[in-house]
Amino acid sequence: ERRWLLGEGETGGAVWDIWSAKDAEAIACFLARVVKEEGVACPQSAHAIHDQKSYIDAPLRERLRVEEGIVGWRFVQRAGDAVFIPCGCPHQVLNLRSCVKVAMDFVSPEHVTRCLELSEQYRMLPQGHRGRRDP
Repeated sequence: ERRWLLGEGETGGAVWDIWSAKDAEAIACFLARVVKEEGVACPQSAHAIHDQKSYIDAPLRERLRVEEGIVGWRFVQRAGDAVFIPCGCPHQVLNLRSCVKVAMDFVSPEHVTRCLELSEQYRMLPQGHRGRRDP
């Protein structure tokens, strides 16, 4: 997949896939179904997206489009580019080179409700889950 993402001599640090927040539940169900179909031996999943154990590669992106009608946005991040991810949008990143991630969480007024919904999802994760922040 990395071969065709950058042209000859082109520099890029990472490839991002971002999907709409309205598709998050359908994507989580899709991922849970794929893991079950593949018979992957892994501990019981708490949440298919928050567990961060799946990567949606090209064949899975096509399957997601065909089976669920879900298409995201894909772009290359280059040196100096900033990426803003709207609240609740499922996303993944493929680092093409050594990268440093600097993150700043913020909540815009129009996304307060969605942020509260996400906080509730995180609260429902089992104790000890890496996504759970409550003590």
